[in-house]
Amino acid sequence: MKGEYNVPRYINTFNKRIEPLLVVFNHEVRDNLIVKKPEDRQFFTDKQCQLINGIPRRETDQDDLHDILEMSNDEKVFWDKIGENPNEFLNKLEIEHD
Repeated sequence: MKGEYNVPRYINTFNKRIEPLLVVFNHEVRDNLIVKKPEDRQFFTDKQCQLINGIPRRETDQDDLHDILEMSNDEKVFWDKIGENPNEFLNKLEIEHD
């Protein structure tokens, strides 16, 4: 390697890119997993590292079921174009819809 290597910059860049992946861990782990200095790292038990879902990093990061199932105009055009009822698959999955 030639030239200077800006370690703090690369650690910061790495931490920013890895942060969204931490959503699979409980807050106890995700809030303490990223460190600026390797010697500050913590160790976690297997129980603490169990994967979770449904707990977003921020409230705006997770859609609710209604937002997911609401069709966009493009989706409505698609279903009309192929002549199918878009609610058929929802009925099969026993999901309530409007």
